[in-house]
Amino acid sequence: SREYLLNLQHRDNRKLPLPNLTTGDLVLMMEPNLPRGEWRMGIVTDVTRKLRDGYVRSVGLRTSKSHYERPVSKLVKLGLKCLPETI
Repeated sequence: SREYLLNLQHRDNRKLPLPNLTTGDLVLMMEPNLPRGEWRMGIVTDVTRKLRDGYVRSVGLRTSKSHYERPVSKLVKLGLKCLPETI
């Protein structure tokens, strides 16, 4: 039923602190005009801004075609880390 499907993904309103992105993390770059299956994948190459509170605000990324700088709010961290020689 519809209720069962909605209960599969638990959503919590509290903002839990997430670990910062680090060099070598594999991420998806959110694109509001594309479906999720077409978002580009990138590797974090450098952490560009870290404020006094210790949170990373934006990072440098490398994709197969180009280099980008994106805010972390527009990235989805995948649970993978790249080998140092691929960065």
